[in-house]
Amino acid sequence: MGQPQVAVYARTLARAALLSGGPIALANKLGVRAEQMEAWLSGAEEIPQAAFLQLVDVVMDAALAALQEPSSSSPPSVNPLQP
Repeated sequence: MGQPQVAVYARTLARAALLSGGPIALANKLGVRAEQMEAWLSGAEEIPQAAFLQLVDVVMDAALAALQEPSSSSPPSVNPLQP
């Protein structure tokens, strides 16, 4: 695995752990042992592609959920077709 790919996998793992409430919660969500999660986080073992794709799902699900939540600080939506 090339260096840029390793960096993307590591950043995705860290973000998924943060969004899941920590590495233990993420390990439970993915169905892997906490020791396996620690090996991935420390860089001792490469993250398998199948696990990486699950991590992408975790990050994307969180992003989609955030987009669907109404934000009180957002300006009201404006219809560009109406004067």
